[in-house]
Amino acid sequence: MGGRILVTSFEPFGLIGKFVTGVNASQLVMEALMRGDGLGNDLNAGGYPGDEGRGLTDDNADQYIFASLPVDDRAAPLLQSILERENPSGVISMGEHMLANPSEIVIEPYAKLVMPSSLPDLGFLFRKHVKSDFVQSLGGKRSSQIGNYYCNDVYRTALQWSERTQGAPVAFVHVPVFGDVTVHTEQVRSVLDKMKDYVQSRIIITGEGAIEKQPSTVMKII
Repeated sequence: MGGRILVTSFEPFGLIGKFVTGVNASQLVMEALMRGDGLGNDLNAGGYPGDEGRGLTDDNADQYIFASLPVDDRAAPLLQSILERENPSGVISMGEHMLANPSEIVIEPYAKLVMPSSLPDLGFLFRKHVKSDFVQSLGGKRSSQIGNYYCNDVYRTALQWSERTQGAPVAFVHVPVFGDVTVHTEQVRSVLDKMKDYVQSRIIITGEGAIEKQPSTVMKII
């Protein structure tokens, strides 16, 4: 497992995103993080340009990887290719939510095992869900606003990758379309800090100085 945490956002989508605001709220937060806002002055990060995944912009990046995903069927395969290439120590994916409380980001408790669809999920009570131990470790009761579209598809992809590999922590954050970007960035930064602590808690230093990973079942299907 690599030492860096992967952070993703989505590109603008829909009539408002493409023709009115020209941006996705999750992009604004990711751009702030890439500038080092809320992360201190020692931010050292690599990133994938656009949705092409052509490589890191900084060969010395050792803390974070940033990637922008398209809002279409390419999103999950692109994420999968980045995960396989970089093998990050954790994943925080972000998307925007029009109806979310403007004062607070939404940390989604689970992903649904469904294919992407913009239609309402009339059978949501019967869907199987994929839960993350990391999000559960944050405590509190969390209601889901994940939907069935590409946000869910990306979250599901990351959780299933985690189960197949070494159980890296995974979370999906919905950023409110309205509200203060600085506040939202600080809230995401707090999740990043908790994820770094979570990763460190899974490392055991043996008497001989070797480093081993604690086993972790990050994915639970209910």
